[in-house]
Amino acid sequence: MKRKISSIIAAVLVGSMVVGSTVFAADSSTTTNTESTSIVETAEAKAGNTIYAVPTGKNEGTATVGGTRITTNYSEVTIPGSIETAVVAPVKEEATKVLDDYVNANLNGGTIALKTKLRLYKAGKSINTGFGVLKQAFGVGNKYDGRTATVYQIHQDGTITSTDVVVTNGKVNIAVTDLGTFYIVIR
Repeated sequence: MKRKISSIIAAVLVGSMVVGSTVFAADSSTTTNTESTSIVETAEAKAGNTIYAVPTGKNEGTATVGGTRITTNYSEVTIPGSIETAVVAPVKEEATKVLDDYVNANLNGGTIALKTKLRLYKAGKSINTGFGVLKQAFGVGNKYDGRTATVYQIHQDGTITSTDVVVTNGKVNIAVTDLGTFYIVIR
């Protein structure tokens, strides 16, 4: 019972922080993404597991998933008022199962640093493509500086892509034009 009450309190606090941060975000000449938007009502959000990358006056938002900080840069997003959500990749979803099998078959001694599902929402509606460019910085830690990270993504159509990036200042930086489930593997 205590756990359920704690979960409800945490969900209310996160929701109030999201609404407050969105409403009070400062406008600037470079900020186009600070319009108020409604809370996303997904199963993950209802369970209190969704982290919102609420845009700030700097046109960036952050979320932390599984101990990894994700910074989202909205400067090239063409849908004002949209907000990215991040959750731990749901193990029961088919996309996660497929990506998990694919990554494990190609791990070759690498370490999985993050498994996350990223979505963009505007007024409670999911947007997976056609939003411009979303820049992501996954904070994997300075201990990995100079090493190669492979970012695996499973797209809406079921295809899997991989992008190799050098870890710089503890971050894996990528730009995406569609969203889905992502795994970050450090080599």
